[in-house]
Amino acid sequence: MGKCQSSRDCQIELPSHNQWLLADAPTLRSGTPQSQALCRIMNWSIAKKLSGGALTLIGLAVVADIMIAVFIGHGPMAAESAGCYVTDAMVVGFHCQGFWVSGIVSAWLNLPTWAIYGLIFAPYSFKAALLAVLVWLPVAVFIVASRKVAQHA
Repeated sequence: MGKCQSSRDCQIELPSHNQWLLADAPTLRSGTPQSQALCRIMNWSIAKKLSGGALTLIGLAVVADIMIAVFIGHGPMAAESAGCYVTDAMVVGFHCQGFWVSGIVSAWLNLPTWAIYGLIFAPYSFKAALLAVLVWLPVAVFIVASRKVAQHA
């Protein structure tokens, strides 16, 4: 259902003033072999479900962030305690400690803040730019996959 139904779905559209190119280049007429292969391989309904799942995890992180900020507060916890708290040293973030997956939970809680900070600091840092691309990639994939699924429905 999410795949190309015909070769026309994978064609590259050229502006009318470039149509003379089609006579000499049969690969342009039907799309490049790489784009046709991607179009045949890519299952847009699966991409939509996977990116929707990633967006759900980010949405749950936002809810958890709000709950931590409201009910737990900010500032470091005692060394022997377990839990998560808000840090506000230079930028706001979340830190967890005292349990075996605290690093993974901290990363998950910080996804929404990385989405914002990644965009802000991207012009100044390659790492921030890469982080922004990785965090916003599920949004872009979900939008594209939703449109492709709607086209083929």
